Amino acid sequence: MRITNRMLTNDFINNIRVNLTNMQKLQQQMTSGKEISKPSDDPFKVSRAMAITTNINTNNQYNTNIGDTINWLDTTDTSLGQAESSFQRIRELLVSAGNGSYSQSERGAIKDEINQKIGELAQSLNTNFDGKYVFGGSRGTVRPVETVQDLNLSSNVVAGVTAQGGVTGNFTGKSGDAYVVTITGVDDSAATTPGKVTGITFTLNGVASSVIPTTIPSSDPPAYDLGNGLIFHANTDAVNNVVGQTVSFNGEDLEKDGNTKLVYYSNNASNPELIDANNPGELNKIKKSLNVEVSQGVNLAYNNTAADVLQYKNDAGTAIDLRQVLSSIVNHLDGKNANGTTVTTTDKDPVTELTGSDLDAITGVINNLLKLRAEVGAKQNRMTSAKDKNETENINLTQILSKTEDIDITEKMMQYATAQTIYTASLQTSAKIIQPSLLDYLR
Repeated sequence: MRITNRMLTNDFINNIRVNLTNMQKLQQQMTSGKEISKPSDDPFKVSRAMAITTNINTNNQYNTNIGDTINWLDTTDTSLGQAESSFQRIRELLVSAGNGSYSQSERGAIKDEINQKIGELAQSLNTNFDGKYVFGGSRGTVRPVETVQDLNLSSNVVAGVTAQGGVTGNFTGKSGDAYVVTITGVDDSAATTPGKVTGITFTLNGVASSVIPTTIPSSDPPAYDLGNGLIFHANTDAVNNVVGQTVSFNGEDLEKDGNTKLVYYSNNASNPELIDANNPGELNKIKKSLNVEVSQGVNLAYNNTAADVLQYKNDAGTAIDLRQVLSSIVNHLDGKNANGTTVTTTDKDPVTELTGSDLDAITGVINNLLKLRAEVGAKQNRMTSAKDKNETENINLTQILSKTEDIDITEKMMQYATAQTIYTASLQTSAKIIQPSLLDYLR
């Protein structure tokens, strides 16, 4: 077989190309810092690197979840601390209210401050973090609690009108509201004088009520339910019981004796109190726990709800409703029974109850808040531990990824120097071997 110049040239070019390709690959590895740049370089390493990168990205998201949860728990602890301070002050006021030398007006001043403390509690439970209500459960975009005027009065607001059972709807005694009750029918044949009222009309701000007042059957003399707790007693000394007789009163008349009442917020302007029987779904949302994933397959319930503060069991296992506790306290400060009714000779002394059952109930409330804060503290410790574990895992995964896809720069520099020497040597050798030209054949 004859070896021609073309064969030598082609072989030389192929070898030069191989050496140049090796140099190019080494240059690319040194500039990128990565052992592999495409799957075909090393399919196994590429697959492993992709899996490790996915784990690192997932871990980074867990780290973000943990950081947000720690901030949430810090906010929760601060709010519970504020609530605890409010109840410590209420406890001090109850101890003072038990002083036998205090007059009813002095206890009224204490009641006014406690009403403000109830408002402070609502403010604490409506704490917002990053656009969500901390104690709102899964209904995080709507505040969990609200305060309304509880018109649980046992005496007439105006002639013939009482507010009973708590007014929380349209008839909350808003300033400027005008109420008019007009007698439209009287039975003069009745044995009593004045005659028995057989019909009325009721207007609010000049507009007839959409709810037709109904007579309370058990009442005698008759009483008409105006709705939402307003009751019109037809036979009173101040009502003459003649057709056309009117009884007028304003929102201010209803407000003046109202106590602050804490309720679950219904997100309904016409009836701000959320009652379980009316809308259990919404209340269940407030009570719902929120979970966060802090590592693969590990979820943590991190929130406390308004229900944890308002409804709980004491050390004896008795169910306590904080709303009723607060209502009982302000009623006792008004010199009434816990439910707002007038005290009779057979009832317990309201002043004694303030330093008895009420004081014990507030102590239980404070203990519950301390328990909740302890739980929050435990969750904070767990989150801190999870954060440390997460960061350590990320360091380990990053090291494994580095060993999988990163180059040893010193080794690659040596390999590149060797490849460069080989390439240069091949050029020099080929230049000496392939010297014949056309002129050599013409000699």
